[in-house]
Amino acid sequence: MGFNLDRLTAMWLGALRDHSHLANVLTHISRNSWGDVERALRSIFDGNVTSQDLSPLARNIVDLLCADRGVTGRIMKPYFRVFLASALPPDQARRLSAHVTKLFLELEAPNPFGRDSENVKTIAIIQGSSTASAQELFQDIVERWSPQIRIAGVIEERDRANRRLCRAGSLRSLGDNSLYPMFEDTASSSAGCDVEQAGLGSAAVAIRRDVETGCDLVILSKFGKLEAEGLGLRAAFTACVEAKIPLLTYVPIRLSRPWKSLVGAQSIFLPAEALAIDDWLRSLSNIRHAMIAFYLAARVGRGVAPEPGGK
Repeated sequence: MGFNLDRLTAMWLGALRDHSHLANVLTHISRNSWGDVERALRSIFDGNVTSQDLSPLARNIVDLLCADRGVTGRIMKPYFRVFLASALPPDQARRLSAHVTKLFLELEAPNPFGRDSENVKTIAIIQGSSTASAQELFQDIVERWSPQIRIAGVIEERDRANRRLCRAGSLRSLGDNSLYPMFEDTASSSAGCDVEQAGLGSAAVAIRRDVETGCDLVILSKFGKLEAEGLGLRAAFTACVEAKIPLLTYVPIRLSRPWKSLVGAQSIFLPAEALAIDDWLRSLSNIRHAMIAFYLAARVGRGVAPEPGGK
């Protein structure tokens, strides 16, 4: 990162020993081994080190540097920022702060798929549940992962309150909450519903626009019979596959063959469980980068944790 690693480690170690509270805490968690503390700090400051390379002591220190947890965390975090601002040029201080934050986020959101997240499949499907339960699961993901990541796409909303014959509902945009009707009332259909192709087409266009504008994840309500026939949201699915944007959707088991004809071996099957989807998201490099960017921006926005040396 452009600085002398040994010198910076020694300087920060000295600053910690000069602070009575932090010195007492580090003496305790290192079992009175300041040599271990020095080695832990050196690994934390090494830009080539990942969270998986850190010792338990180093992981504990990273948490104190970033998490704002407890009295010690609320003391050490600003103390570290002040130290970086005085010890390094602004650009180097920002880069080191971002590196330490990245280590923290990796520890907070471990990658269950292994270190090489670039090889993780970016298309995930769930099966074995109903369409309705899948939409509830997708809504839960949106509520918990926004605004840390930018999520585009649509979720199906059933129309249970309306007394119309057709209660198939609409697709709700995750971008701007616009509603796109999926079916329309008709006397010609025994089921009381005909496909509202104009609404589905408008939804597909909006999704493609969001993909082109930029997003971290697309959630599409379902790859159903219409999509298997090349209609409905098929254009939106194709746009996501071509753009290689992480995609999450529901595919009924009976449509597994046409789904595979669209994506080949690019997708991964996940159980219809929030934890499984969370683990998959954490394994994606672009999601992790988005989380880091959000975390750093939030620090600056709160006015309590500006980047060291930043303007």
